[in-house]
Amino acid sequence: MSGQAFSDPDARSPLAGVRVLEFGLFVAVPYAASLLGDMGADVIKIEPPGGEPFRHVDSDVAPGRSAYFFGLNRSKRSLVLDLKHEDSRLVLRGLLETADVVLVGYRPDVVAKLGLTYEEVAAVNDRIAYAGLTAWGETGPRAREPGMDLLAQAVGGIMGVTGERDGPPIKAGSRSATSPRPCSSCPVSSRRCAYGTRRVSARRSRSTC
Repeated sequence: MSGQAFSDPDARSPLAGVRVLEFGLFVAVPYAASLLGDMGADVIKIEPPGGEPFRHVDSDVAPGRSAYFFGLNRSKRSLVLDLKHEDSRLVLRGLLETADVVLVGYRPDVVAKLGLTYEEVAAVNDRIAYAGLTAWGETGPRAREPGMDLLAQAVGGIMGVTGERDGPPIKAGSRSATSPRPCSSCPVSSRRCAYGTRRVSARRSRSTC
């Protein structure tokens, strides 16, 4: 594992003692996991070999060190695992046995390929709280397509009614097409995911008291 755990270890933190495993890229799931970390959870971000692509989206901190990435991935630790290999799967199993929450943000076909479906996770730890975020849902014609806020805005049509008169479509929340601002829908999904998970964790804590 690398990095520093910034979660408050004080027992008064709402999620002190709760371990969260994060499997996500870009914005929605990473931000949800950070919110749980802000509330005191011990969050471990599982990254692919080479690290998450968003580590290199800008170089505002230093070359190859993205301020945007750090803003979305605070309050957590990171661990690189190649889940296509058996050794990494054994490490993952050990983590799942000690985890309370799993957050997954991959396409459904990728989730199945990596062995991260709810059924497979629950077979290791049936007390785990499992939350998944997808761009287009788990079924339907777009289920296997990649997706993020910008694509959702384009497909949904909001970009067609945003921007200057007689100008091109512009992402909502942007000053211009070449000056993007943070996503609109991703943080909403992140907060709902995080706070829903917080409620589940609170109920389970009461039920085991």
